[in-house]
Amino acid sequence: MKVFVVIPVRNRWNLTKQCLISIVKQSYKDQEIVVIDDGSTDETYEKIQELFPRIKLVGGDGNLWWTGATHLGVEHALREGGDEDAVLLLNNDCVLTTTCLEVLVKSVKSGPNIIAGSIVKDVLTKKVIESGVIIDWQKGKFYSTPIGGTRVDALTGKGVLIPLHVFSRIGNFHKALLPHYGADYEFYQRAKRAGYLLKICPDAIVYNYSRETGIDEAPKQMGWGQLIKLALTKKSKINLKDQVMLMFLCCPPIYWPINLIRLAAKSAFLLSLVPPFVYLRRFWLRISTS
Repeated sequence: MKVFVVIPVRNRWNLTKQCLISIVKQSYKDQEIVVIDDGSTDETYEKIQELFPRIKLVGGDGNLWWTGATHLGVEHALREGGDEDAVLLLNNDCVLTTTCLEVLVKSVKSGPNIIAGSIVKDVLTKKVIESGVIIDWQKGKFYSTPIGGTRVDALTGKGVLIPLHVFSRIGNFHKALLPHYGADYEFYQRAKRAGYLLKICPDAIVYNYSRETGIDEAPKQMGWGQLIKLALTKKSKINLKDQVMLMFLCCPPIYWPINLIRLAAKSAFLLSLVPPFVYLRRFWLRISTS
């Protein structure tokens, strides 16, 4: 099994370099690294050419985002590989332990329809921050799969091995509908509906610089510019447009109304954090607790 390691990058050369070194040092050697550089301005492209000349480099104009860049990497793997090969999804803020890829390959080979995911730990605290995800659309909740748990509804984009025949059967990531966040969850939900097993490998460890990721929480008070950035920009993990799209693509239709109500409530909460609504909210909280 040849593994195409697909890594979308934009700047952050120091992180990218550490990530690439950890891949080169893997005990499993049948691999090809595919880096999609989406318009880096810190000479990432040139430095990879100089230090890692065997890496396949694909250039972007800065508008690919995670899904568009990953989509290009998968397309390359589909052209160059066969159904017996696989793609490893990875972000450039990740560092693999030496046997990570070997463990994932063994897991995928242990059954006919397996997608294998890693355990993701914070590089500083060494605590588990991501593994599998359990999705409860009735409650509108996303839970972490306990270590050793068997129910997995989604995995991450950090250290997940996907056989190429999965893409041949169900298609690539939805780069237009979910350009940055949510595309990985949608893909895994699609794969699970097609009969694939999502499996977590406790011995496949990926360390992640988690503080380098996108916007994932709202401040207690913000301006209108911050609100627009938080609610609408692609780099925000709580982008409302992406949340609505993910719901329509993955949620059973019976739960659409309740989840739309939840998203409306979330929108109202975000609106309550900007003037003048933030002052009205504080006043209401003050009189309701007095």
